[in-house]
Amino acid sequence: MLLLFITVTVIYLMVGNYSEAFFMLGAIIAISGISFYQDSRSKEALEALEKLNEPLSTVIRDSKTIQVSTHEIAVGDLCIVNLHRNS
Repeated sequence: MLLLFITVTVIYLMVGNYSEAFFMLGAIIAISGISFYQDSRSKEALEALEKLNEPLSTVIRDSKTIQVSTHEIAVGDLCIVNLHRNS
């Protein structure tokens, strides 16, 4: 779509219709800005979803039982493992 707008803008410039060319250039800038904004919002939403889906581990650290991200387990942490059996 953006390539189509750029092509139309170039055609308007070649024909000499400068007012339409500048209008199309403004539309290109507006569309690019909106696309950039939507893309950044989408990335933020995906990052938030990944945090919600991040696995947690229960560990004993400094004599306290806490939950940390699995990738944050450090040397010296004692991992608590729960085994659930279906009967």
